Amino acid sequence: MMLTSYWVHCPAEGCEWMGSLLPRPADASETAEPLTPLVRFRCPSCHAEWHARVVGDDLVEIAVEISSAS
Repeated sequence: MMLTSYWVHCPAEGCEWMGSLLPRPADASETAEPLTPLVRFRCPSCHAEWHARVVGDDLVEIAVEISSAS
């Protein structure tokens, strides 16, 4: 599997960070459909974490609660 960085904008309220990030695989236990290509991002500015679904070469943000790893 080739590592690909994605241009993302942090969805956390009040955070304006945007840039290129490498995703981490989402844990299968965190998703309703463990076989779907889900990835996790962590904002380097506010440390919020969010998930997205990989569709081809693009990302589709999914509606999940944003967690903050203070």
